[in-house]
Amino acid sequence: MSVVTVPDNSIFKRLNERISGIAENAGREPGEITLIAVTKGHPVEAMISACNWGLTTLGESRIQETEEKLPHFPYRDQIELHLIGHLQKNKVRKALGLYDVIESVDSLPLAERIDRLAGDMGLVQRVFLEVNTGNDPAKFGFQESELIPAAEILGSMKNLSIEGLMVVAPLTADSDRLRRTFSKTRQLKERLNDSGYFSIESLSMGMSSDYEIAIQEGATHLRLGTALFGKRN
Repeated sequence: MSVVTVPDNSIFKRLNERISGIAENAGREPGEITLIAVTKGHPVEAMISACNWGLTTLGESRIQETEEKLPHFPYRDQIELHLIGHLQKNKVRKALGLYDVIESVDSLPLAERIDRLAGDMGLVQRVFLEVNTGNDPAKFGFQESELIPAAEILGSMKNLSIEGLMVVAPLTADSDRLRRTFSKTRQLKERLNDSGYFSIESLSMGMSSDYEIAIQEGATHLRLGTALFGKRN
């Protein structure tokens, strides 16, 4: 497959400038923030475009879609691929062979299965723990009340490298609710680090509609798709 070049990267440039400005206004270094180009629902050309723009972290949500795209994607060894969608336990083995980071570890049973299968495959899988700090019944993730008690078990898993927390905020225009969700996620990260069972640095929070607040509340990873590539078909 021929490499697709993208002559006009003005959307990405404006977005990157905006992210940098928001970070600096919040007293943060723009370099602390990783932009995950969310290419789910977009053709493989979007993945190629992101690489041509200099982005090195991509996000996909569906295993079957990823499997269909990767044979046509020439830059796999140059990027870090994150699974950001819900992961069913019966698809863990496939996920371990596809993604560098699984951000959507949303329960203790799922973590245990990843740990066991990664051990069978001789891997240490990098993961984020998905939390539901927005108390949204439509979202997956550990509840705040159950994650701290589970931390000892999670920290003992030899085949998981727990690097951060991930949250999908409620779909709302209520900026106060969004800020509470992101703030609670940051505070939960601090509580987990204080527990001594494991130490994490990353906060994957903020999408195309709410990334400004997420940056202000400490996001280290932004998952942006629509802002980069437009609406999905």
